[in-house]
Amino acid sequence: MRKRKRMILLLMLILVTGVMVVVTTLRAQQSSPQSVEQQSQTRQLYEYLNKLPIADYDAPEDPDPDKRAKRRSKSKRYNEPNRHKYDAYNPVIGGGNNDWEWALESTLPVKQSSAIIVGTVSDAKAFLSEDKTNIYSEYSVQVEAVLKNFDDEPVKVGDTLVAERQGGRVRLLSGAISGFFISGQNPPQVGRRYVLFLGYNKYDASNLGSITPSEMSHHILTGYELRGGKVVALDNPGGMNFKEHDGEDEAAFLREIH
Repeated sequence: MRKRKRMILLLMLILVTGVMVVVTTLRAQQSSPQSVEQQSQTRQLYEYLNKLPIADYDAPEDPDPDKRAKRRSKSKRYNEPNRHKYDAYNPVIGGGNNDWEWALESTLPVKQSSAIIVGTVSDAKAFLSEDKTNIYSEYSVQVEAVLKNFDDEPVKVGDTLVAERQGGRVRLLSGAISGFFISGQNPPQVGRRYVLFLGYNKYDASNLGSITPSEMSHHILTGYELRGGKVVALDNPGGMNFKEHDGEDEAAFLREIH
């Protein structure tokens, strides 16, 4: 079993570098007649996209030199040299399917996580990569409980932690919207409460060997919403059934993680 898991992780690191991107332009969607099924799929796509944070294509840089340098450094990590740069006027929607879930040990990746927290999302922002080929989002989380802590920079109850995930929307100079997402990954929503498993982002590390685990420790591996004392899976990929925990009692679920 252990050998099989190593094989899966190794294959993930190799296969994930070739993310299969399915791109459709808004112009084509508007001009081509669609069947009822296609219209339903398009509606579901836009309902999903509307949940993603949005950034402005020409957003000004932070005037603070330290914050500006940190933002440039993080945005550079999301550069995609083999992907086309987002056009300032022509919208494109892209989806990537890299079987990311198979890099996780289970639907509760406790050992793999750098930290596991319970908290409420207070803010969400999207950013373009430094070369404008990619989009990523940051989620500010008010920490309510710490189930597993970072080794390098421990967080405390009451802290605001910034978690990140690839994907988001960009408002172009034309006013149209471009977007990118990873299939099966859903964005945490502002005002909602979650258990978040935070850890090493194998997707970015496979493309940029200089990335260290500590630099990617705030990346969301997966998460679960805590709603009305029950559990609801954040993610819904094809390969792993995260929804097996849906409806579980919150207190029992947190004990299971412990």
